[in-house]
Order: sequence, then C-alpha cells, then structure tokens
Amino acid sequence: MAGMAVGRPTEAQLDAMLARLARRAVTYDHVGSTMQPDGGGRPRYWKASLDVGRGRGDFERAVLGLHRWAAHRHIGATVHPPDASLVEGCDLVVMLKVGPFTALAPDRVVAVVEEPERVAFAYGTLPGHPEIGEENFAVTLEPDETVRCTIGVDAKPANVVMWIGAPVVKRMQRQALHGYLAGIAAFVADRSLT
Repeated sequence: MAGMAVGRPTEAQLDAMLARLARRAVTYDHVGSTMQPDGGGRPRYWKASLDVGRGRGDFERAVLGLHRWAAHRHIGATVHPPDASLVEGCDLVVMLKVGPFTALAPDRVVAVVEEPERVAFAYGTLPGHPEIGEENFAVTLEPDETVRCTIGVDAKPANVVMWIGAPVVKRMQRQALHGYLAGIAAFVADRSLT
C-alpha cells in the first residue's frame, strides 16, 4: 500500500503500515544531513526560506505551526496519525490526494532541535516512500527579531517511475516546499488557526 493508493486508506490500514515500518530502517545513509549548515555540502541539498513574522510571539506561533503540521495542511496534505509528535523515532505517513489516488509518503522523525531561537526537525523516508532522503523544517528567531522559516531537502527519486517523472516531480516538490513556507506564514498571521 505504501506509495500510492486508490481512494484514501482507512486508519486501520495506515496503522498497520506504520506497525510494519516500525521495524524497518530509513532508506538512505545520510541521516541528519539537512540539519547541518547547507546540508553538509551534499550535492542534492537545496533549501528555501521565508520571513514569516517578527518577535518572540511570532516565533512561538511559528513553532506551534510546525507542531500542528500547518505547513502540510496548507498544501492539502494530511498526516497520520494526526497527532504525530515531533520527537525522534516518531513514524508518520504524509498523504496527498492526487486525482482518484492518494500519494503515501511514510517518514520517520530522525532529528529534533529545540533551542531558544531555533526549533527544527527532520524526517527521513521509509520503505514505500516515492523518494529517498530527508526533509528539514526549521524556524529561527534572528538577531534582528525576524522570524524565518527554512525548509531543506536532500532527496532523490526512489523508483523508475519517479526517475522518469523527475522533472515534473521536482517542480511539484518545489511548489510544495513554497506552499509549506506559505502555510507557516499563514498560521503565524491568522491567530484563529489552531
């Protein structure tokens, strides 16, 4: 079932998939690469940033947005379980509706940083994910009080279909990345969002 499903999988199916994956390792060997400055110099690493607010209040709001998966919800993705925690070892499935299908991307949180001016996490791909690699989400409170959200990616296609569609997939991934950033900005700006 990992990869693509017709319709939306049931909670029981998603729970069973996560139970099977709990015993599996991530599908890449550069765990933590996206948590390093400039991706540790890895050639596939790229990132984008957006200033999403100013001051400690906006910083805390942006961090809450990370914990509430606001970036993912903004692009129409859902996370299972919905209360997945940003703690190392937490397995989750990011799902995105694609026509009559649901793209399933199983991930594991592989790194978490919680500092007074920086909160970040990275999740890495598990078997069945359409890519192989890692994605990082970070919120920083800069010295000038700017609140910046940065997302870094170090990934490649996981199978032949993804390789063939790589140009389209890359464009979609970049759109998703900018949508993630916009999602955190919207969460910070709209205090009614929870």
